[in-house]
Amino acid sequence: MSLKTILAAKGDHIISIQPTADLAAAAKLLSTHRIGALVVLDAGGRLVDAARAQQPGKLYWVGLLGGGMPPGPLDERQNAFISGLAERGFVNGRNLVFEGLWGEGHNEGLAD
Repeated sequence: MSLKTILAAKGDHIISIQPTADLAAAAKLLSTHRIGALVVLDAGGRLVDAARAQQPGKLYWVGLLGGGMPPGPLDERQNAFISGLAERGFVNGRNLVFEGLWGEGHNEGLAD
């Protein structure tokens, strides 16, 4: 799946969020706009790498790959997974970054 294909299907409107926003606000934006990513901008409108800006120490990445739709903000399995990691000191946006790729029923593009 190419960016051109994704933009043709989803549109080219960019949704952004500030790095001070919490996970619930980000999840709500993702769900509301049916998108899989947000652009993090600082107050001046500059691109921010939020996870690295908040924590100079070790950063852990978790890749999520699914054939369906991205989980919504109320997904019990996702929330339990995130809570379990937080109990062990891995906090999303501080020392942990989630990257997801969702096929939305079109699994053939996931291998790319």
